This record gives sequence, structure tokens and C-alpha cells, in this order.
Amino acid sequence: MPERLYKPICKDLIEHEKKCHFCAKNMTSLKAYKLKHKETGEIVCAGPSCTEKNIDQGIKLSAIPDLTKYTQPLGGNGGGGGGGNSEKPIIRAEEDKRKAIEYLELREKKFEKYHSVSYSVLKNYYNKSQNEELNES
Repeated sequence: MPERLYKPICKDLIEHEKKCHFCAKNMTSLKAYKLKHKETGEIVCAGPSCTEKNIDQGIKLSAIPDLTKYTQPLGGNGGGGGGGNSEKPIIRAEEDKRKAIEYLELREKKFEKYHSVSYSVLKNYYNKSQNEELNES
């Protein structure tokens, strides 16, 4: 199977309704997957179906850092009565990795205007995560 051209960065909120880069449907939830083209570095926004079609098959959507999950109302479980997610739970190591990348993204990107929340070690890991897979070494 050929390698796909996009690397997932994160699932994030978008400021206003945008169209999916691949299918041109409006993303009315104001949430999108941000994908980086492996050759050009271009960042694009896509919905979940188009994301799955354009990233490597071994990557699960649930393993992509989700910066939107903290926006759900307090005291609720996000609605719905079961059933919706047919994907098997991700393994602990993948979950830990996803959380680490979410943390780096928040510290180094979302809060970049606050200079006191960044420091060189995190900045180095963040920069590395933009170009290659992070591992435990």
C-alpha cells in the first residue's frame, strides 16, 4: 500500500466555518483535523472521513492529539447514549504519547504568546514532533 501524503498534527477548534481541504464540505462543528503535507509542509484542515483517507492507514483518529476535548460542558459526558464509537480502545502507550503531544502543542503553540510557559527542552521536543515521530529515548 503506498504511503499517504499527509501527517496528522492534531484535532483542533477552527475560528469560523471552513471547508474541508479534500471534499469542500463545510465543517459546521468548528472542529477540524489539521494535517501537514509531508513534502511541502502545507497545513490543511479536514473532516474525520477525509483525514482517514489521507493519512497512513496505521494511524487511528483516536491516537491524534485532540485539543477540542476540553471544550465539552462540565458535568456531562458529551451527550449520546452509547454506541457511537466502534473503534477499539487504543493501547496505553499510544494514549500516553497522544497526551504528551497534546501537552507540547498547548505549551508551545497555543500559549506561544505567553513567553513564561515555554522553555528550551519542551521547545526542542515540540520542534522534533513536527518533523518526526517522538519515542521514549
